[in-house]
Amino acid sequence: MHSPTLLCILDGVGLNPNPRANAFAQANKPNISKLLASSPNATLVTHGTRVGLPAGHMGNSEVGHLNIGAGRVVEQWLVRISRELAQGALDHSADFQSLLKNLPPTATLHLVGLVSAGGVHSQVDHLYLLLESLSKYKIGRIALHIITDGRDTAPDNGLRVIQELEGKIRSYSNCCIASICGRFYAMDRDKRWERTQKFYDAVMLGKASHSNSASEWMQACYEQEIFDEFLEPAVVNPVAVGSSDAFLFFNFRADRMRQIVSALFRPDFNGFLRASPPVSPKRILTFTEYDASFPIPFLFSPVEIKNHLGEVVSKAQIKQLRTAETEKYPHVTYFFNGGNEEPFANEERTLIPSPRDVRTYDLKPEMSARQVCDVVVNALESKQFGLVVVNFANGDMVGHTGVLSAGIKAVEVVDECLGKIIPVLDKLSGQALIIADHGNCEQMENYETGAPHTAHTTYPVPV
Repeated sequence: MHSPTLLCILDGVGLNPNPRANAFAQANKPNISKLLASSPNATLVTHGTRVGLPAGHMGNSEVGHLNIGAGRVVEQWLVRISRELAQGALDHSADFQSLLKNLPPTATLHLVGLVSAGGVHSQVDHLYLLLESLSKYKIGRIALHIITDGRDTAPDNGLRVIQELEGKIRSYSNCCIASICGRFYAMDRDKRWERTQKFYDAVMLGKASHSNSASEWMQACYEQEIFDEFLEPAVVNPVAVGSSDAFLFFNFRADRMRQIVSALFRPDFNGFLRASPPVSPKRILTFTEYDASFPIPFLFSPVEIKNHLGEVVSKAQIKQLRTAETEKYPHVTYFFNGGNEEPFANEERTLIPSPRDVRTYDLKPEMSARQVCDVVVNALESKQFGLVVVNFANGDMVGHTGVLSAGIKAVEVVDECLGKIIPVLDKLSGQALIIADHGNCEQMENYETGAPHTAHTTYPVPV
């Protein structure tokens, strides 16, 4: 067998020259420091046009893994959908036209998605273009179910965005904000169904706190030190969901929409006890394909990526392993493979569950890194794999909390893991490429305001 190659992705680790609130700079990381001093290294730009995003736009894990796996610049959904919506794509979509054609005049079209300028999972401008297109059609009522960000944006950036939305929808007489909820609940991807249920109950049953307006609810939450990501759901305009209603989900990134959409339509759904019957898949439309198993139409088809790394390694009949904990498992599998769900021949996958005993990862900054490390060490020692792809999620997931002490611990745990993996690789005469997908934990404070910085950065990353 060939000597093994390790592709190690340090999620959310960038290089910030300012040591202030910089978890990567302040961490005790002897193994990473040794590698930087003794091995060839460089820096990479992982934002903007270098990774298929608009100029100056910060990168993210999906974008990073797509580009790493493809080995080339991949045009991202954000750029493509913005262009196609502006060119009138909805007017030419058979699925969009069918959804509206089958919507009775008295029924409601429910629009669900993250209302954010972050551009990671959605883009608020897409919602505005969507509303503009819908204004051409006779629709009884349009109900917006807003998800707030605060993770890929500043923690309190949402109020301004929602106030702007409230102003814009005044020109649409049939449109209202029905509910609002933070992404912590609405966009869970770790099968913490109790979170998903809170959003589901607000949307489907109107079961949540009530508020006169979305912005009023946000201000009330802010006064309690509860910011965008963690907003409890609230009902603004109660809209009973009828059997003839339809749903359109406008997030373009799939991974954090799967749970709520599953809860909506699956007849065999068992994540929690639903008080409403499932919605017919024919009455649901999503921006992109959220899951290959969903019998749900979608507006924008992916561009097929040929000859990416996983495919090339598979064709060479070299065994490969992909491993990560739950939070980043889709990234080393689905996204790394260019949006393909199924593993290639000779591709094995090992999922390590992320911790479920904490609400946020600053309370457990080690996450499941040590267990992921054990999988890598065992895989290398087995001498079965020519390529091992691993993601350490800590820099990103803990970086999103904005808690510096936890960020430092996160980096130190990952360094500890590298200290166990690299000697095994050396004994096998193997080689490693250690890279990051985007920055995050290297700036955990807003340098202008002193508030926690929870979003990604545009600093270069190490390679």
